Amino acid sequence: MQHPPPYRPSDSLQQHRYPGFLFRWPWLIDLLHGWNWLVHPRNRIVWRFFHCRLRQLEAGAKVLDAGFGDGQHLFPAVKAFPGLQFTGLDKLEAHLRFAKRYFGKSPPSRRPELLCAGIEALPPG
Repeated sequence: MQHPPPYRPSDSLQQHRYPGFLFRWPWLIDLLHGWNWLVHPRNRIVWRFFHCRLRQLEAGAKVLDAGFGDGQHLFPAVKAFPGLQFTGLDKLEAHLRFAKRYFGKSPPSRRPELLCAGIEALPPG
């Protein structure tokens, strides 16, 4: 297995790459997402719109989060809306590894489908 390159602080800012020690205490990841929600108005606007739209969907509806990055919108949505079928899509394999590890202890029914690809790779429709 190939190990990721050493962590640099700029990784969190540019590629949403968090240091591995956070997985010892996954609640810290949720705390970081909450901090981002508080200090970045754009995140609050996106979060409100996203959750408002999700509340309108019927159970079993499919939801795609394209470019989910560090999961700050995908992770809480999966927890808050267990009746929806989520798919997370991202171009970076590191983001998929991060999400798979985050959801690793969740029951299979509570894990989103995670795909490594750009949105342009999806079939139409």
